[in-house]
Amino acid sequence: MLKLSDVVNAFMKLEENVEVYLNKRNGTFITISSKSDSDFYADRTKNFYTEIANNNDDYILLPNCKTIGAEKIMIKFVDTIDSTEIKEEFLNEIECSSCSKFMDMIYRFGLIEFWNEFKRQEMLEIAKQTVNVYGIECIDDIDGPDMDFKIEVTRTIKKVFVVKAKSVIDALDKLKGMLYETSLNDYEVVSEEKVIK
Repeated sequence: MLKLSDVVNAFMKLEENVEVYLNKRNGTFITISSKSDSDFYADRTKNFYTEIANNNDDYILLPNCKTIGAEKIMIKFVDTIDSTEIKEEFLNEIECSSCSKFMDMIYRFGLIEFWNEFKRQEMLEIAKQTVNVYGIECIDDIDGPDMDFKIEVTRTIKKVFVVKAKSVIDALDKLKGMLYETSLNDYEVVSEEKVIK
C-alpha cells in the first residue's frame, strides 16, 4: 500500500518543467521532465505517456511547482530569515528569476538543511491534501508533528534559529550538523527553548 512518506518524497523532487504521476493501484510514481532532449529520454518519455494513456484511470497527475505555489513557499521560508539584507537579496532573486537561482543562494548562505526541513513540512501538508482530495488510501507512516525549537547561537553576532525536531536534543543535533557543514562550528549555543504557538 502507498505510504504518505512516498507522496512527500515525490513532492520534494518537484522541479520546474517536471510532471509526476501517481499510480493509485500500485503506489508507484512516474516522473517526466520536459528538459531532457536526448533520444533515450525522448523514447522513455513517450513510453511513459503511452503507459499513462493506456491506464488512464490508474494515474493521477500530482500538482506541479506552479499549482503547489512553489514561489509562495520560497517567500514563506525567506520570511524566517533574520537578516534584512539577506532577505531582500532572496526576494529579489525570487521575483526576477527561477527556482535554480533560489537554490544557488540557499547553498551560498549555508541554509540547505533548514530549507529541506522547512520544505518537507510544507510538502507534508500538500501531500495530505492531495491524498484527501483524490480519496487515495495510504498509510500515514510519518511520526507525530515536529515541534519548533528556537535556538540562540553566538559567534561574532547573536543569531537565532528555529529548528523543526522531535525534541530539543534532536534540534541541537540538526543545528550542529548544519553549522558544521557550513564551516560555522565555532558558534556557541547560549540558549534553547520550545516555541510556544
